[in-house]
Amino acid sequence: MLVGVSIGLRSTGPKDTLRNLRRTGAFCVNVVGESQLDAMNETAADFGPEVDEASHVGLDLAAATVVDAPYVPEAPAVLECSLYRELELPEASADFVVGRVEAVHLSPELRMLPGTRYVDPQTFRPVGRLHGRAYGMLGEVRFLHRGGSGDDS
Repeated sequence: MLVGVSIGLRSTGPKDTLRNLRRTGAFCVNVVGESQLDAMNETAADFGPEVDEASHVGLDLAAATVVDAPYVPEAPAVLECSLYRELELPEASADFVVGRVEAVHLSPELRMLPGTRYVDPQTFRPVGRLHGRAYGMLGEVRFLHRGGSGDDS
């Protein structure tokens, strides 16, 4: 499994996240839910490299089990990743990082959709960062039938 994330660059250079993953070749994607939105937003503030954003907002970090990177144990879903590829996007002032998922942590509070390996979106309301202070939350989730091969995944 591969996952991609865009990491914006600051005028002073790469963010700590990018510097750390370049150093270790690893990172964790903490997929947060609506209840962690305020903490997520606060960690995205423009702190200097001497400030530990997680500690600043009262989040504890844990060591990943497979890769050399910390993660937020309160996050409902965590993907431990090794660096697969990095693509510089200078016109967007960002780098796009692709990670190979080495381990997945799911909160026991999350339910799986019966007969699948997918998390039920009714029990997990993930938040996506759009840009700056803008975030996207799930609205109504609709399941539609597909014809053809009978694969409804």
